[in-house]
Amino acid sequence: MPWAAGLVAVCFSAGLGAGAAVVRTAHAQGASPYAGLETLARVLTTVEDRYLEDLPLEAVVHRSLEGLASKLDPWTVYLPPERWRQVHAASVGQATGVGARLERIGDRVVVGRLVPDGPAALAGVQEGDTVDAVDGEPIGDRVDAAAGALQGEIGSTVELTVLRNGTSLTRTLTRDDYLDVPVWGGRSDDGIGWVRIGAFVRGSSGRVDRVLAALEDEGELRGLILDLRDNGGGLLDEATPIADRFLAEGLVVETRGRGDEVLSTFRAGPADTDILDIPLVVLIDGDSASAAEVVSGALQALGRAQLVGTPSYGKGFVQREFLLPEGGALRLTVSRYLLHGERGITRDNPLQPDVSVQRSSRPSPRLRRLRDALRASTPDVDAQEALIADLMATADDDETTPDPPAFAGTLEERARRDPQLARALRLLR
Repeated sequence: MPWAAGLVAVCFSAGLGAGAAVVRTAHAQGASPYAGLETLARVLTTVEDRYLEDLPLEAVVHRSLEGLASKLDPWTVYLPPERWRQVHAASVGQATGVGARLERIGDRVVVGRLVPDGPAALAGVQEGDTVDAVDGEPIGDRVDAAAGALQGEIGSTVELTVLRNGTSLTRTLTRDDYLDVPVWGGRSDDGIGWVRIGAFVRGSSGRVDRVLAALEDEGELRGLILDLRDNGGGLLDEATPIADRFLAEGLVVETRGRGDEVLSTFRAGPADTDILDIPLVVLIDGDSASAAEVVSGALQALGRAQLVGTPSYGKGFVQREFLLPEGGALRLTVSRYLLHGERGITRDNPLQPDVSVQRSSRPSPRLRRLRDALRASTPDVDAQEALIADLMATADDDETTPDPPAFAGTLEERARRDPQLARALRLLR
């Protein structure tokens, strides 16, 4: 759409960020694609001159761009310069902080994952450490408070006190930039592999290859779990090679633009690195979106994997960034995904798991008090558990919070806290 791209550029340079409907109407009637821009310029300059508050024209333009983008669809967005820099950095795996993912286990906060060569790992923090205090402030089970306290400006320091094997250790961490390709894995003693992909950033497909090779070096795999929960998507050209690793042939995804024009097609093909002969389960949830839905949807549609978890997010649309002269960007929906059988993905038609399993839930403080009272007043253990099960089943939704996937500990340890992972393991055994 050359005229639309030109419109964005002209709108910015002339201080025009709204009124796309006027322009489209004029274009449809055979008029110049820039008809009506005089009206738009008049509106913007009137706001600049006469609005109650003093707004520079640049601020008016930014707000106009935000308004235009927000009215198109949920995923089209105008990204101001600073936000665009953050989004772009995230897409290539650049992050800032200490490089530690924290999670709650019971009444403890533990280090669930460390970024290799991140500040926390370099300071000697280990996965599985219990977080006791941040800058001397006791943490208890407040995982959000602990994670927030670890954030800060690059170059600043934070003292992290952890408990390891009954010993208290304090490490000084210096917050910094680091590269995080969120792919890692593990395996059970009986040969079930697990590969987690947190997002499809630059380098994800290569990292998956290395993780799979490392798992196979430890012994033959009898099954594999691909964990795409909480994966909001990312780069399609990193996602499609990962689907291809598990497929001998078939359509992975096709993108179609305006007028249903086919823009690109990706088909699987045989390769020396393919893993074709082991059972495969993919874990998904309501935050598995976009490229994550492409991978899981292709593997399901072609009969290669069972999906376990809850319905996916439902975002089968492709955005492209158009850079703007002031350093920001317009992230615009330009096409949609189609899977095998021309299956689209929408909010009303997300991927459905083959085996539906809900996440474990964390009770509210009030519900925990009731649970503890039942335990204290009921000596018989079986009766306790029956009463607690009834209590949890009848609790209102606002009394429980779904737990995020658990990453601390061995697969077996995590499965005891993660019903979706536990079901995947049972399917593969």
